[in-house]
Amino acid sequence: MVSPLVKAVAVATIMTASHKKTQQTSGAESTTTSNFTEEVNRSRIAGSSGRFRIAGSSGRFRIAGSSGRSRIADSSGRFRIAENIFNFWFNMFILVGMVAAVVVVNVLNIQVQQAITVKQVVVAVGAIMGVINTVLSANGNIWTFLFGVLDVSIGAYANYDSGNIGQFAQHAFYFLPMQFIGFWQWRKLGAGRRITKTKTEISKLKARRLNGKQWIYVGIAIVLGTALCYGILYWIDLKQFEAGKIAEIDKAKLFLDSFVLVLNFVGQILMSYAYADQWYLWNLVNIFSILLWTNRLMSAGSDSYTIVMVIKYSFYLLNSINGLRIWLKLSRPAPLSPPCR
Repeated sequence: MVSPLVKAVAVATIMTASHKKTQQTSGAESTTTSNFTEEVNRSRIAGSSGRFRIAGSSGRFRIAGSSGRSRIADSSGRFRIAENIFNFWFNMFILVGMVAAVVVVNVLNIQVQQAITVKQVVVAVGAIMGVINTVLSANGNIWTFLFGVLDVSIGAYANYDSGNIGQFAQHAFYFLPMQFIGFWQWRKLGAGRRITKTKTEISKLKARRLNGKQWIYVGIAIVLGTALCYGILYWIDLKQFEAGKIAEIDKAKLFLDSFVLVLNFVGQILMSYAYADQWYLWNLVNIFSILLWTNRLMSAGSDSYTIVMVIKYSFYLLNSINGLRIWLKLSRPAPLSPPCR
């Protein structure tokens, strides 16, 4: 049997020990908190230089200096504004230049025929639709397909009326359906208006990129297609040569015609399925088109119509270079936001 006095002494001893332990723990925590506060204060001084780390009692914390973030945001905002201004004026330059070239070409055609027909007016309108279609396509704007439908439809009508059944079939049964396929594919990839509960905004196209295996397929298609077209065109010219309708067969011109035709077919497929790599092909199309018309200019002498065509495709080349720049940017993955900790 333990006496009450002994119990009281034991309880007092336990309470004293517990109190000392509590004081030691509190002191350790106070020391740790003080050290952590000093580290934070030192890090605030260095915070203006960007990102930095501080060691806390429970691990490592990453803190971003607010002034560093604001500087990055300011510079990014200024860059976007400058890029938008550049794109606007560059598009205006290309648009005005190509429309002027198209108008001059049609005026020259009218002077040759010495009369203005409904067909010429319709073709001129179609050519302007094609110019707008090209500029919108370079900027990844889904409305390019609306103007593409108008351009291709007018082209199909003009070729049918002129008896160019091959060109009519190409426009009506290939380029026209590809406009609708392109609109559907671009919508799937985010292009167009996006309506939410709070606002309506224009969402950007998420462009695709060809991988190595797909590039091999594209290369094989271009080579085989060019060989096939060259064989057909050579056979046609051979028959005309034998009939005495042409003096010689221009093999270099036949190759360029075949190559440009196949590039147009493949480029249209890549555009409809929103591949940024299409612009490598459009650049080749425009370069070889300039070479074709320059060759004609050198062989046939100075001709106003030919000179205008060289100028026209020069504008198209500038537009396709700008299109490659814009689409490579559209194909890049969106930057990830840094995690908040």
